[in-house]
Amino acid sequence: MKNDYSQGVAVFIIKDNKILLTKRIKGGFIGFWEVPAGHIKDGESIENTAIREVKEETNLVVNSIKVFGINVNEEYKFQANLVIAKIVSGTAKNIDTYNHSALEWFSIDKLPFPLGESTLKGLKILKLI
Repeated sequence: MKNDYSQGVAVFIIKDNKILLTKRIKGGFIGFWEVPAGHIKDGESIENTAIREVKEETNLVVNSIKVFGINVNEEYKFQANLVIAKIVSGTAKNIDTYNHSALEWFSIDKLPFPLGESTLKGLKILKLI
């Protein structure tokens, strides 16, 4: 872990060979499709951050959080813990309209373009692309 980098999560939710992605409208990656993601707050665990971010962005409740990789963005000094989660309840909808213009399920074999850096790396680690 790089101590001077901010920490976050990128949450992979995969169901029926589809992945849940959001389309960014704020920040450095406008127009990119990415998994739900965000910063870890002081004193918050990776698991609790994943649960909070998914709820804030998608209205879904998730659990079974498992870290499977890390993506480091040197330019933004950001380290994302790549995690996979399972849906417990809720219906996916875009409730973070400040940061995202859309939220959609995509078939793994028909992914949109462009994909965000952490999303792309996670899909490669999971051997889905």
